[in-house]
Amino acid sequence: MSPVNSATAQKLARMVPKCPSCHSRLAGHQFVEVATAICGEEYLAELTIFFECARNRQWARLRGFRNFKGDRDAVVANGVACSEGGALIVLRSVAELYAADEVLLLEPITRDDIGVLKTLIAADEWQAISD
Repeated sequence: MSPVNSATAQKLARMVPKCPSCHSRLAGHQFVEVATAICGEEYLAELTIFFECARNRQWARLRGFRNFKGDRDAVVANGVACSEGGALIVLRSVAELYAADEVLLLEPITRDDIGVLKTLIAADEWQAISD
């Protein structure tokens, strides 16, 4: 696991104590970054569509959001897989070094949703969440 993914796995496990599908800790689950979008008033229309796609499980369309700037806050959609299905976790990733990220959306997703995500996103992009 790369250091960035390891940090992301640790962040997800810390911010989301239990999977909304299986009600277990996230350790032992897999995750993948599905989409990113830049925050800001000038991106409001894009963010609205981003959240519509996330809430409506429009995975292929959501996957098209790949915008990120290191000096700007962003929303990051992560898919988490487990034996029961998994979770959609959308975080606000804050550019300010000492500010905390926050969970904006946490919803259970089905095994079918995970199946779709696994067809859209290469197997080597999925990472394990460990203790």
